Amino acid sequence: MKSMKKILAAMLCLLMVLSMGVFATSAEGTENQVIYFEVPTGEDMLNWDGAKIYCHIWAYGSESFAQWQSKKEACVKTETDGLWMYDITAKGFRMEEGVTYAVIFSEGNNQTYDTLFDTTCLGDTLYCKGEESIIENPSDSSKQALSAYWKNADPTVYGPLRQLTSLGNVVGECFAPGADAESLYVEFITTKLETTLQYVAMSQEELLAHASSELGISADRAYELELEAGLHTPFTNDELPLPSDPATGDQTETNRYYFYYPEIWESTDDEKTAGIYWWDASNAPTAWPGYAANKADAEGVFYYDVPKDVTTFIWNNFIDGGMDTEAEIYKIAQQTINIGCEYYEPGENYTYPNGVESFDGMIFVIDYTTSTSVLDAKKAFSGEWYYYYGNGEYGVTPEKGDKVYTDSYLEEPLAPATGDEFAVGDVNADGKLNIKDATTIQKFVAKMIELDEKAQARADYNADGKVNVKDATMIQKKIANLI
Repeated sequence: MKSMKKILAAMLCLLMVLSMGVFATSAEGTENQVIYFEVPTGEDMLNWDGAKIYCHIWAYGSESFAQWQSKKEACVKTETDGLWMYDITAKGFRMEEGVTYAVIFSEGNNQTYDTLFDTTCLGDTLYCKGEESIIENPSDSSKQALSAYWKNADPTVYGPLRQLTSLGNVVGECFAPGADAESLYVEFITTKLETTLQYVAMSQEELLAHASSELGISADRAYELELEAGLHTPFTNDELPLPSDPATGDQTETNRYYFYYPEIWESTDDEKTAGIYWWDASNAPTAWPGYAANKADAEGVFYYDVPKDVTTFIWNNFIDGGMDTEAEIYKIAQQTINIGCEYYEPGENYTYPNGVESFDGMIFVIDYTTSTSVLDAKKAFSGEWYYYYGNGEYGVTPEKGDKVYTDSYLEEPLAPATGDEFAVGDVNADGKLNIKDATTIQKFVAKMIELDEKAQARADYNADGKVNVKDATMIQKKIANLI
């Protein structure tokens, strides 16, 4: 019996030794599977309060270790002020050698941006550099995130993930495994471009130039990648694509818009063709420069029947100029600015102070003012809508009157139609709209001068039935090209 007790005691000791060995192994594993995070402080760091920090880890291209901000992601506060620890092994996870991971630290609605790392970074600390760390959140550009950096790891390999945001901006410094600038550009074209165009005040051409420039891709190479991604349809001017079944004017689901092809626009051959391009609406063209417009009833006049849900489009000379700013084809390609094609509210527009209910059946004529893209120095021509009377004639009244125009482009927008020989806004009747008119209105409002009935009618620039400082302000904005 005693010998049996001795045997049992010996076995108990052996089990204790084995359990200590297992515990030691576990403890050693825990020590090797730890990362740290310095909580950013200050208003310029999105006001983190450091009350509760979470750590979200996933193998890049795979599922995350745990659900977002769950107990499994809770960090432990260390004795060092502002320093938190995440014990990967203690949470039941383990990183594998040779695998690239990404990590996000968060609290509430604040978070760091995706940071790449692997097992060589274990024991290291992530920190934020200050206000320069604040970036656009790539998955939701209405929010912000903080770029975070490892204190000891190679910053060219381990750090903020390099990618294009939903607005076409580049964030981060480190490429994911197998990725490079060109693959990011193609991914942006195929997965984000269509959505991004809904939220940025850029044409597709401008957005692509911006994104490729941000990634350091040349214009020529960017265009090649766009072709490979199916964004452009290569064709020659002898094979200009036409709409397969153009709509007609009597179809209730379309509006017919006319365009005067300006003589100052070049073409690659003798046969000039106007193109029309829109996005984010029915039957949108799949690639720039869009659809070839139909010839109308006069030389240089084109039309196209556009779905009624289209709110903005661009007229062009049906040439895809590419991205190489030095190429001859780039210089020949021309386009208008983004043109609103719905209506004018009363007081919104100089030429139509009483507004326009619909531009259906009207013609767009460019004027020689231009807006220039800040991205690629490409000119985009502005202009105005006018009532089209047919045979290349147009004017500012719904019905054809005494004043009829046939120019393919204008030096400046036409003056409004009034019962007066002077235009609305030309309060002092000198034939010009300038600061003198705004000053005259201000003096009238201050009762320093009198204005006759016709002058008061011209002074009501915003067409609200009153003459007040709003009219003077609107004229000043018009002079400054703010409206």
